[in-house]
Amino acid sequence: MKTVILAGGKGTRLRPYTTVFPKPLMPIGDKPILEVIIHQLRSQNLKDIIITVGHLGELIMNFFGDGRQLGVNIKYSKEDQPLGTAGGLSLIKEELKETFLMVNGDTLTTLNFSKLINYHKKMINF
Repeated sequence: MKTVILAGGKGTRLRPYTTVFPKPLMPIGDKPILEVIIHQLRSQNLKDIIITVGHLGELIMNFFGDGRQLGVNIKYSKEDQPLGTAGGLSLIKEELKETFLMVNGDTLTTLNFSKLINYHKKMINF
């Protein structure tokens, strides 16, 4: 199953910090928020990731590369201009033909993604 991580926003509420690096790279302890999220996904066997990037997206792409060093497979979708949530998804709609998980690249949670996915699948087949 694919996971889409939305990481294209400008992070305006965190200026001036986000003028030099994107909000998903803001550190929590010794790791960027986005790295924490990727570790959570990998621990739940969600290893096929598409990250939508925009503002300073090159920094995210350079930091994570293809994801191999974190044990995941990362592809990127670059927004040339801010498109919002649905706009970012519209750029990759051909890759999202089946159920997928979407998370924000700047939101930390203890949610068990696997349980969420299983519940979703159960409800659509109900």
